[in-house]
Amino acid sequence: MNLGLAEVIEAGRALDDDERELAAVSLQRTHNASQPEIDAAWRDEISRRLGELDHSKVDLVDAAEHALNLRAKYTAPDR
Repeated sequence: MNLGLAEVIEAGRALDDDERELAAVSLQRTHNASQPEIDAAWRDEISRRLGELDHSKVDLVDAAEHALNLRAKYTAPDR
């Protein structure tokens, strides 16, 4: 039988402080189980983007300039 979120939270309230901390750490570790895959995907993405920069496939845009362009685009009177 699977417990619902409210039931899990209610059961957690019945735990003492140490048990509650252990449960929280255990749940956090479960959440991070795919972290190595996520990290690998980000490394691949960073490498891809750096490769595009190195081979002049993309141009860098200053963040402030980009923000101004977006602001102008979405606050234009014709929108």
